[in-house]
Amino acid sequence: LTRPHIYTSIPFFTIPEATQRNLIFKVSAFTPSPSSTQTKNVWRKQPESSTPSRNHRRYQRSVFLDHKVDMDELLASIHQTQNEEELFALLSLYKDRQLSIRFMVSLLSREKDWQRSLALLDWVHEEAKYTPSVFAYNVVLRNVLRAKQFDIAHGLFDEMRQRALAPDRFTYSTLINSFGKEGMFDSALSWLQKMEQDRVSGDLVLYSNLIELSRRLCDYSKAISIFSKLKKSGITPDLVAYNSMINVYGKAKLFREARLLIKEMKEEAGVEPNTVSYSTLLSVYVENQKFLEALSVFAEMKEVNCSLDLTTCNIMIDVYGQLDMVKEADRLFWSMRKMDIEPNVVSYNTILRVYGEAELFGEAIHLFRLMQRKDIEQNVVTYNTMIKIYGKTLEHEKATNLVQEMQSRGIEPNAITYSTIISIWGKAGKLDRAAMLFQKLRRSGVEIDQVLYQTMIVAYERVGLMGHAKRLLQELKRP
Repeated sequence: LTRPHIYTSIPFFTIPEATQRNLIFKVSAFTPSPSSTQTKNVWRKQPESSTPSRNHRRYQRSVFLDHKVDMDELLASIHQTQNEEELFALLSLYKDRQLSIRFMVSLLSREKDWQRSLALLDWVHEEAKYTPSVFAYNVVLRNVLRAKQFDIAHGLFDEMRQRALAPDRFTYSTLINSFGKEGMFDSALSWLQKMEQDRVSGDLVLYSNLIELSRRLCDYSKAISIFSKLKKSGITPDLVAYNSMINVYGKAKLFREARLLIKEMKEEAGVEPNTVSYSTLLSVYVENQKFLEALSVFAEMKEVNCSLDLTTCNIMIDVYGQLDMVKEADRLFWSMRKMDIEPNVVSYNTILRVYGEAELFGEAIHLFRLMQRKDIEQNVVTYNTMIKIYGKTLEHEKATNLVQEMQSRGIEPNAITYSTIISIWGKAGKLDRAAMLFQKLRRSGVEIDQVLYQTMIVAYERVGLMGHAKRLLQELKRP
């Protein structure tokens, strides 16, 4: 049989990883070499030729001892075994199949250690001569894949084929999901292809998992292909599958298809779009600066009385700001608590930015100090936004003081903070302060990114110091 085996004298729990790899061998099913045959015989107690599947005893026991055996006690005893020899000796009492195959499959399902479950499977087939069971293989396959023993999983699958067992939906789902979660997407899809060749129908969960896996891997064309296969197989997508596909179409910049899915959900699948459906579509439009389309989706959302959530509100405050609809942004922000939605730091930062861009400086400053009085979380984005606002109001010292304030509160300034301050001093004609800050940052070991360089270059150019600007530009171009 083709799956690799573990050397029987090695304890189940104490195989070092490097040693373990050396003890796993692949064996060809068709042209075994003398050495590979010897390896298999170390694993098995009898020569392979003496245990072909056709020699399994076919008699049926009229009475099994299942009810007389405490499965918990038997499992505890199995856990004490250190190698296959000990395990086989423990089970020798039941060698004549006094226990039903159902009992043995239940026992396998409760054994989580992949090596013991492999040894148990071998005992079932080679010592007790049970008729091979797809359920037993599925359980062991699950354990092996949980331990990320992918070569052994391939071997188990081939062994099922050789024993004339037809892999079922659970077999393929386990293989596809396990390989996919480990990022081996090509392998996962090859299992899907085998499943289709075997005419085993997939289910909604399997296809949904594949769509989600391909989305995470940014392979949007594969996700779309799988979604098409799902529908062609006669399966109606559910809400989760549709929401994933709205995101997929958006990431693939297929905006029309993403919008049409909302319509398809309602009219063809009988699935009512929820808050996640709409907020996902809103995010797609906003990420691609399609603010009018986002406004249209939000109007539809309100028309069908779909409840809003924090994400939706934050997105729409931003959309209103981008479209200079400041009153609508302000109204939505202050109505959030009435809808039992608690604004978070993103909500506050977004409305602060909207106020600043609309030159509603008084409202911005009031809200900033209100956050502090009510002990509402502030972060580096909050301070960067306020520094920029103070720059617009020409309150340069207040802008600079905010840097000290944020540091005193344990909020570390970033490159945007410093570039904003340098820009403010440059525009105010106080180049000496801007240059002093830039040099101080260089000496302190702070990473000077491209934005900081460009901000300082612009400041030098504004006052005609082209030589200084060129030197910084040359520094910026150095690898």
